[in-house]
Amino acid sequence: MTDTSMPPSYACASEILIRILRGRWAPSLVMVIGQRGPIHFSAIAREVRGISVKVLTEQLRDLVENGVLNRITNESRPEVYYELTPRGRELKLALDSLNELADRWPRL
Repeated sequence: MTDTSMPPSYACASEILIRILRGRWAPSLVMVIGQRGPIHFSAIAREVRGISVKVLTEQLRDLVENGVLNRITNESRPEVYYELTPRGRELKLALDSLNELADRWPRL
């Protein structure tokens, strides 16, 4: 789990969010899950192309542990779904704003 406590040396509170999103795929996972609602593990893997099952599992686990995602299991079938928590929905709004800013910037 990512340590989200803020040591006094941090000059910017947003560093906590950046640490949560530090994984290469974390922003994409938040966006896909936020856009699709409760979504099955295999559907996430199809949506986020290029991610391995191992890395997807690790990134989803980190996001669950940090309170960004809920992991929903089905007792009658071996299915796992993921959805954003209220904290995750807030984070998606911030990513939406960053995406709008990125769209206005020239490509580097």
